[in-house]
Amino acid sequence: MRCVALFTACRTGLPRTMIAPALSCVLVSMVALGCGSASRVHVIQLGAKTISAVLPLIDEHELSKGYHWVDEQGLLCVALSAGPLSSDTGSGGLRESLQLSLELPGVPAGQARDYAVTRRTLRAITHGQGSHERFASLFGVVSVWRDDGILHGRFRIHAKKQLFNVLLGWGWDSEVLLLGEFTAQPGQTAGEAILRASEGGGLEREPYRPGPHIIEGPRRSR
Repeated sequence: MRCVALFTACRTGLPRTMIAPALSCVLVSMVALGCGSASRVHVIQLGAKTISAVLPLIDEHELSKGYHWVDEQGLLCVALSAGPLSSDTGSGGLRESLQLSLELPGVPAGQARDYAVTRRTLRAITHGQGSHERFASLFGVVSVWRDDGILHGRFRIHAKKQLFNVLLGWGWDSEVLLLGEFTAQPGQTAGEAILRASEGGGLEREPYRPGPHIIEGPRRSR
């Protein structure tokens, strides 16, 4: 709404020849005030047998923090966050938050790289007003590229979703499609805190076991 208000303020009372400068005013104001986060994730429910008449068809989450680093195993890690860090599902007054992490096998050899998603690639957990959801990747693709130390990326990931019930714990499995884009700056310490929170509730990743590195020699002539 703030961006709409800025556009209205810039355009009101201006002749047509001044519309272009007004649009420039909007763009500068949006950058200065942070309208349109560079990181966001869309959650689309798959396989549902019913569709709510009131709930949104797509849940959109803006992410305010993003960090990347390479861990001791050589994995490229990305951690994205919105709201306070917590994996606690016991507090009914918990503020809304989302913690999401990606672990990718190795850094790009060049400026960009596409990664096939595995079951350990993504972990995420969200807290709302009395509702809690967690996600673990199944398959998909992540694309990243670098620009002066800043990591940019987009992903399309099919994931398993579970809901939390105070009496019964985690359950009610379903499948969702996660569509996202992000911008992440270097920051291992802050990123690792987000990564740990994203694995909360029993979503810890199994130890990373890289596949065998096969070296092929020259073929022998017959």
